[in-house]
Amino acid sequence: MRRHGMMGFVAGFVTAAVLFGGLAVAAGYERQITVHFRPLKYVFDGIERTPQGGEAGFIYQNRTYVPLRFIAESLGRPVEFVDGTIYVGAIPGKTPEVWNRLTEQGEGSFKVQFFADRALSLQGEEMPAATVVTLVAPGGDVEDKRGVTSQLWADYDLPAGVGRMSGTLYVPHQYFGLAGERRVGRLVVLNELNRPIYTSPDLTTKSDPVPFSVPLDGVKRVRIVVTLHPYEGVPLGDQLVMAQMGIAGLKFE
Repeated sequence: MRRHGMMGFVAGFVTAAVLFGGLAVAAGYERQITVHFRPLKYVFDGIERTPQGGEAGFIYQNRTYVPLRFIAESLGRPVEFVDGTIYVGAIPGKTPEVWNRLTEQGEGSFKVQFFADRALSLQGEEMPAATVVTLVAPGGDVEDKRGVTSQLWADYDLPAGVGRMSGTLYVPHQYFGLAGERRVGRLVVLNELNRPIYTSPDLTTKSDPVPFSVPLDGVKRVRIVVTLHPYEGVPLGDQLVMAQMGIAGLKFE
């Protein structure tokens, strides 16, 4: 073995097992590839950490691959492999019925997911029982579209006896590391007469979580309107951008 430079190595293995560190992978995904191992150092916030034996990073087709479980857990995020999907951090669960009737308006495509735990705010705080509204829109020349917004409406008939809606708005952790202050979005709640009964502050990447409590006395139906700024969001490669808003602990009491 040479002490300097890279060492070529040919091996037949389950690629995912090398990258993800001990996660079981179904048979049928094995193939033989040539990779180059080289010494790599991993420094997290100034602290050097070393992966366990057998989890070395390597280079394949001019790309550097590192052990996902080691990286994620060094950043304080758990990793799980469930039914062919690798989850880093929060695992989505059943979406509450308040989000069953949705209407989209504007550019892009919306998705609503519920996370019982592990969802993080931009500040790194864990947000329990979090609903995350995600908007993915075409990328391109985003500077010309920075003022464009898209909306998601959720119409919900209130159960008998409900007199208050409460929760906490927050900016999800996916915005971490973006330069400058960026607009994220806001939340508006309308009654059955389409009159606003709550309007949140405009959230930005400088915003702390915002608790809210909305009286619903005499209200039979609410429309929850989430407005997002996709073109001030997170780039997803060269072709897409993503905006998100989280609502933690949403309750109707």
